[in-house]
Amino acid sequence: GGGGGVGALPLAGCCRGAAKGAAVRSGRGGQEGSWRARCAAPEPPTTTTTTTIRRPIASSCSKSPSDAAASTSYHTFADWDTREAEVVAKKSKFVGKAARVETVDDAMEWVRREGDPEASHNCFAYKIGQAYRSTDDGEPGGTAGRPMLASITQEGLDCVAVLVTRYYGGTKLGTGGLVRAYGQAARLALQVGARTEVRPRSSHVVSISFDDIGPCFSALEQLGVERAHEEYSDDGVRVTVVLEDQLAPRVSEALKQATSGRVAIPPIE
Repeated sequence: GGGGGVGALPLAGCCRGAAKGAAVRSGRGGQEGSWRARCAAPEPPTTTTTTTIRRPIASSCSKSPSDAAASTSYHTFADWDTREAEVVAKKSKFVGKAARVETVDDAMEWVRREGDPEASHNCFAYKIGQAYRSTDDGEPGGTAGRPMLASITQEGLDCVAVLVTRYYGGTKLGTGGLVRAYGQAARLALQVGARTEVRPRSSHVVSISFDDIGPCFSALEQLGVERAHEEYSDDGVRVTVVLEDQLAPRVSEALKQATSGRVAIPPIE
């Protein structure tokens, strides 16, 4: 077993919006070593790189962020595409893929869809709020899933899953080479494409009399607040609005000013 490092190509010229990141090439071989082995210094890359973004055939992730991650703001991918990057060394190929997910079920469905049963290994990791998991899929313990999960943390992302599929090239890399190859394939895939900050949002039901509908709707429109649902009765209308939590006080104050204090957003219990 031994050696075989992974060297990162410079990312200069890559744009974080449409397609940041590239893929490097590196590799590894059969079952090897222990997690406690230290990584050797990375070797220079020997091949060129490829990066792609593909839209999923069918995505179940078109909803709001999961409850696990909704209590605080977090950064994730700006879309639901699958990002892809490749790392090859010593004839072993590591294909890294990453995507935004909402729940554990979403993550596992995506892993099953994107994995290759004909490959040597399909290792994955995900982080969804406080829920996280990683697997080595037959590689020596801690040499695949753990560095992949660490890559998610290092990139500052949440509600994402990453998969690295390995096609064995016949030469062993050693534990250090495995850690670098899996970690870098994951990290490069995670660096592809635009990101967004997701802030906590809550639904609020506001009761408005007929006399106050005009000024209230005007105030909501000026602040760019969408009325998600309206239910009319003999007394007026109950309007459901969905707001980022940090905007709720501002919207409530605008409604108070527009109605001389008669209408406001009720506090969340």
